[in-house]
Amino acid sequence: KQSQDLVAVGGRNDFLISQAGKLAYTARSLEDLIANIKLVNSKELEEPLSDRELSNNILNQAKKYYDKAQKDKAQQILEEFNIETSEPIEDLEEYGSIICLSNSYYKRQKGGIAPISTFKIQLKEVIYNDFNNEMLYKADFLNNSFNQELVFRARDLNNKNKFMDLIEHPNFMFTGSQNDLQDIKGLIARQDYRELKGVNYGGFHEHKGQRVFITQDKAINKNLNPIDDLTISEEFQVIKSHILDRQAITREELEAISPSLFTFNELKITSSLITMLPVMMMKSLLFEEKIKTQHLVLYGEAGAGKSQTVSSIIEPFFSMDQENVLSCSNVTQFSLLKSLSNTNSTPVVLEEYKPSFLSDFQRRLISDSLRNTYDCHTATRGTRDQKINSYSMLAPIILVGEEGQEETAIKERSIILNFNKEARQGRAESFYHLKENSKILNNLGYSVLEYLLKADIEALVNTRVKLMDKHIDPKITEDRVRESVGNMPLG
Repeated sequence: KQSQDLVAVGGRNDFLISQAGKLAYTARSLEDLIANIKLVNSKELEEPLSDRELSNNILNQAKKYYDKAQKDKAQQILEEFNIETSEPIEDLEEYGSIICLSNSYYKRQKGGIAPISTFKIQLKEVIYNDFNNEMLYKADFLNNSFNQELVFRARDLNNKNKFMDLIEHPNFMFTGSQNDLQDIKGLIARQDYRELKGVNYGGFHEHKGQRVFITQDKAINKNLNPIDDLTISEEFQVIKSHILDRQAITREELEAISPSLFTFNELKITSSLITMLPVMMMKSLLFEEKIKTQHLVLYGEAGAGKSQTVSSIIEPFFSMDQENVLSCSNVTQFSLLKSLSNTNSTPVVLEEYKPSFLSDFQRRLISDSLRNTYDCHTATRGTRDQKINSYSMLAPIILVGEEGQEETAIKERSIILNFNKEARQGRAESFYHLKENSKILNNLGYSVLEYLLKADIEALVNTRVKLMDKHIDPKITEDRVRESVGNMPLG
C-alpha cells in the first residue's frame, strides 16, 4: 500500500481487532486466523505492533472472535440439517473444505454446506512398522448411535475404494471424494494420538538400546516398567501369552511346588523337561551368542501323559493360550509359517504327530519347519498379488505324538523324551499337585522371564561352557549332541 493508505499509529489496535472479527469467519483454524492477523499487522500499518503488543492487545480478542465464529457456524449447520446433539456446538473443526461437527463431516461448496459422512474419525495411535516400512492407524469411528475401533493402513486414506471397504457397518456412510479424504486426513493429524513402534512377533526385542519383552497387549523393560511406545501390530498377534499379567514367585510358593517338579514322572523325563523350559524361553538370547536351541519332542503310547504334561505344566509355565497348540494332521503351510514367525520365546506346540498317518506333504512341512526353526532361517511365500512375504522362523517347538521322529538330522536337533504309562505309576499325586497349582507355575515362568530380562548373557554363556567342561564326556565329539547336553544344565 501507499504510505497514505496505511493505518496510523493511533488507530492500530482498533483496526486489527476489527480485522480479527472479520477474518474469524473465514479462518480454517485458530492458527490460520493468527497468521492472517500477523500478515495484516505487517502489511497494513504504518508501524506494525511488536509480537508482545500483538499478544497482549489483539490475539486474546481474536481467539474470542474465533470461538464465537465457530459457535455461529456450528449453530448454522445444526439448524440447516436439523441435527440434535449433546456436544458443545463450539466443538467444530475445519480443514480445507471439510468441517467436522457432531460426529459427521460436512463439505463447504458453492451452494453452501453439504454432509458427506455419518461418522467422524478419532485417531488414537499411529504405528510405525519397521519390518515392512508401513504405517498403521488405530482409530475410533464415531457415529451418534454406534462406535467402532478400526486398525487400518494409513495409505487407505489415499484410496477411496479401500477406505470404503473399511466402513462396512450400515451406520457408516461416506459420499465424499478422494480429495475430501485428504482434508479429513488433515483434520485427524491435529488430534492428540500416541506414536508407537510396531513389531511382528512377541518375546525379546532390543528397544532404544535395552532388552525388552513384549506380548500381544503389554511390553516391559528390564526394570519391569511398562513401555508405552511399543506394540505388536494386530494382524501379527497370533501366538499369545499372558505372562506379563503374572507376578514373581514367592519363597513359599516355590517351596510348595518344588517337591513335585521332578517327581511327576520318572527323573529322566522331568529333569530334561523342566530344564528345557527356560532354555526355550531364552532361545533368541542364546542365538545371538551363536548357540542354538533344541526342539522338545514328547512321544509315547496313548495315555502316557504327553498332552496332559503340555496342558498342565508347559502351558502354565509360559502362560500360553490354547491357540498356541496346532494339530499336525490339519496344519497348513501358511498357519505354520505365521505361528513359527510370531514369537521367539513362547513355544509352538505341534500335537498329534503320527508320521504314518500324515501325507508326504505334511511330513515334509513339519520336518522342514523343525530344521528351519533350529537355525532361525527365513522362509518366503508368494501372495496372490505377486508379492513375497518373508517369515523369520524364530519360535521354539514342542512336538507331541505317539510316534517318534526317525529322521537323524531332526533327532540331532531335539531333546527326545519317551513317555510310557509305567513311568507314571505312583507319581499321580505330584502331577495333580502341579496341575492344581497352575497359578504358581505361571509365577515361576514370570520369575524366569524377569531373570532373563536382567541377565548378563555373556556371563551365562561362560557358565554354560564351564558346565559343559564339567559334565560332558570328552569322547562325545558330535557338536549337536554336545550343544544339546550343554543347554540343559544351563536351564
